[in-house]
Amino acid sequence: MEAIKLYVAALPIFLIAIGIEALYYRVALNRPYGWLVTASNLVVAVGRLASEALTKGLVLAVYVWAYQMRLFDIPMDRWESWLALFVAVDFAYYWLHRYSHEIRWMWALHSVHHSARQITLSVAYRLGWTSIVSGPWLFLIPVCWLGFDPRAVAFTYAVNLLYQFWLHTEAVPKLGVLEWFFNTPSHHRVHHAVNPEYLDRNYGGVLIIWDRLFGTFSEERTGAPRSYGLVRQIDTLNPVKIAFAEWVAMIRDLRSARSLREAAGYLFGPPGWKADGSGMTTAAIRRAAGVLALAKAGLLKRCDKLTAQVLMLTAFSAFGFLCGVITARYIVIGLAYAAIIEAGVGQIPTQLSRLSMTHQVRELLAPLMDRTADLVPVSAWFSTTAMLLAFCALMLGAAAAVFPLRELSGPADS
Repeated sequence: MEAIKLYVAALPIFLIAIGIEALYYRVALNRPYGWLVTASNLVVAVGRLASEALTKGLVLAVYVWAYQMRLFDIPMDRWESWLALFVAVDFAYYWLHRYSHEIRWMWALHSVHHSARQITLSVAYRLGWTSIVSGPWLFLIPVCWLGFDPRAVAFTYAVNLLYQFWLHTEAVPKLGVLEWFFNTPSHHRVHHAVNPEYLDRNYGGVLIIWDRLFGTFSEERTGAPRSYGLVRQIDTLNPVKIAFAEWVAMIRDLRSARSLREAAGYLFGPPGWKADGSGMTTAAIRRAAGVLALAKAGLLKRCDKLTAQVLMLTAFSAFGFLCGVITARYIVIGLAYAAIIEAGVGQIPTQLSRLSMTHQVRELLAPLMDRTADLVPVSAWFSTTAMLLAFCALMLGAAAAVFPLRELSGPADS
């Protein structure tokens, strides 16, 4: 089932759940529910579905390219494969979610979700409209490259997001032992809170183990008040303003940049970054509030940063590698056309125009290798160069992750 169809199929259940939650607010909590905000959230959600429908073809095409260059053939008719895919997608989600908080370009999309000042079920699909530009979908490229069918990847990612629907509520208390392994409403309330001690915490999708492993976990403190929304709140019910508020603010800051370094900081630095150092970034807010360092020092911090750098660079390097190999393939096909014509073989086989995988190129051209032996070094040169560039990028990322390490003052708090 396609992701959009899955969302539409689940819509009646979501609407019933929202009605039950509203009743709970009214009867049990004696609090107003905020129907106008809910209506605004639903309009934003419709805009998200429309943008996804318009761009899913391009995203799927990239995933298919990655899958054609896959490292393994993973059969999706076995439960072990689905379990491995679930873990891989959830791991990728942790990092795309984390970078969506740490890179302003990605935050411009994700801030739409966090701009809600009340946590209710409808907030789950208060999602931005510019996913194709912000790039979180790039983090699933390595999953397809490993050998998972892109349709299964898209479906599993959709299920991951569907699971998160019930996390956006204050009606569910802590859930005991489940809190150790799974993302729960309690954990997600922490994630949405703007209290300094809660900022940029609990990024997990279904599993919370990634946050515990990489030092971004924080427990909800019973009885402690929480404030939701953004550090700089936006007070509007206009869906268009909600969807583009951070983009407008980023462009405004970009126009004030006096150098390329400042421009890069406003685009790809942490949200709140200012050239003069006065910006309200998460690190600055936490320091000002006396909150302790985000991640543990030593090996855990090294592994945390190394993993982040490697995964990020792998996603973008994979994209570049695929483009290089695809380009090389069509150069090979073009040269093969010329070789066939020169050899006087006759009409070009129609199968040649439908080539989609490198091994098919080799099989089809096998009878002509005596005339096209010079094509092999061309393809090998493109592939090898792309792989070396990807390898160098990963090594640079590893070096940047480990040397030097700038430690934050104070002991760890997680």
